Amino acid sequence: MHAAYILSSSDCLRYFKWQKRWRPENSEPGYFSSALEYHEFFRYPNGPDLNHADTQYAHSFGQPKTAVLCGHILHPLDDKVGINCPVCEVQMCLNFLGAIMEAWKKVGGPLASSTGSVSSVGYSLRQAWHMARLELLTIMGTHELSADLELLWTRDRSKDEISRASSTYSATNAVELAKQCADISCVVDMMPPSVITKPVKKKKKTVQFTADTEESSGRTMSAFARGTADYDPGPHACLSPDGYFDTSKLRDLLYNVQQCKIFSTKSEEDFWEWNMDLNLLPNQVDDAETAEELREQLSELVTNDYDCADQDHKEAMDMQMKESDSAIVQVDYNGTLLDYCLVTTSDPDEDMVPQTRMRTKA
Repeated sequence: MHAAYILSSSDCLRYFKWQKRWRPENSEPGYFSSALEYHEFFRYPNGPDLNHADTQYAHSFGQPKTAVLCGHILHPLDDKVGINCPVCEVQMCLNFLGAIMEAWKKVGGPLASSTGSVSSVGYSLRQAWHMARLELLTIMGTHELSADLELLWTRDRSKDEISRASSTYSATNAVELAKQCADISCVVDMMPPSVITKPVKKKKKTVQFTADTEESSGRTMSAFARGTADYDPGPHACLSPDGYFDTSKLRDLLYNVQQCKIFSTKSEEDFWEWNMDLNLLPNQVDDAETAEELREQLSELVTNDYDCADQDHKEAMDMQMKESDSAIVQVDYNGTLLDYCLVTTSDPDEDMVPQTRMRTKA
C-alpha cells in the first residue's frame, strides 16, 4: 500500500527518506510492505537498533528473555527471541489496520459505492485493509498455537512460576489483546462458531449384492492414481485417457468459495457485527437466485484480491478459501457487492449440515 494514502505529505516525504536508508532492499519505494514497517517508521525515526549481542549476554546470565527491539519480557517457553514480543506484533497489526480504516473512512469507507463510484484511492485502501487483516490472521494463527503450549506448560509449574509467566508479553496475552479489541476495523475471526444442531442420525442401511457379483480383493490406494505407474484401471474405467473429467475440484479453491452459503446485508453495522460474532448470523441464508448473483460478484472480488496479494498473503488466502463454508457480504440497494468476509460456521469435528449450493447453469 502506498504511504501517501495514510500519511501526510510531510510524513510521506520523511518515510521515503527513512525507507531509502533503512529498507533499501526489502520494500518497494514509497510503499508499506507490512505492519512492522509502519510501526518502525514512527517508533524508530533514526532506524531500528538490533542489539542482538546484549540480548544474548542477558540470557547467558539467567536473566529473563526479552525481545530484541521492544525489550519486553517473553514467556519462559518462548525460545524464538524474536525482534518484537507477541503482544507488540499484534498491537502493530491493530494500529496498522486502524490507520488504514481512518483513511478509508475519509474517502467514503465501505459504503462508498452505494452513494457513487468508488475512487481509486478507496479501492486501494479496501485492498490494503484486507491484506493487513490477513497479516493479522496469519500472526494470530502462530500465537494461538503458542498459547495452547503455554497452557500445557502451566500444568507442571508452581504458582509463583505461573504468576510470573502471566505478567510476561506472552502469546496468551497477545491472543487476549486481539479478542478484547473493540474497534470494528480490527476484528479478528476468533469468535466461536455458531451453534449448529446435529441432524438426527438415521439407522444405517445395509447393501446386498446379487449372487452373480464377482468378488474382488480390492485395489491399493496407489492403484487409483491416474498418470502413475501403479495405476490399475477398474472394470468401469474409460479406456481412453482423455475420456474422463475431474469433477472433484480438489485444488480449485475458488470453486469452494462459489459453494459458500451467503449471508448478505445492506447494513454496515450488521456486516461488522456478524463478523465479530457469528452467533448473530440470521437463521436463513439468501435465496438461491440472489445467492448465485452474489457468488459471481464474490468470485470476481476474491480473484482480484488474490491477484494483487503478495506470496505470504496468497498463502493465507489459500487457507481461508479452503476452510471457509460461508461468506458474509455487504451489498448496496442495487444489489452490488461492496465488501465480503469468508468465515467458517461449521465445526469440522461435527456432522456437517447440508449447505445451499450454487445452481449449475445448463
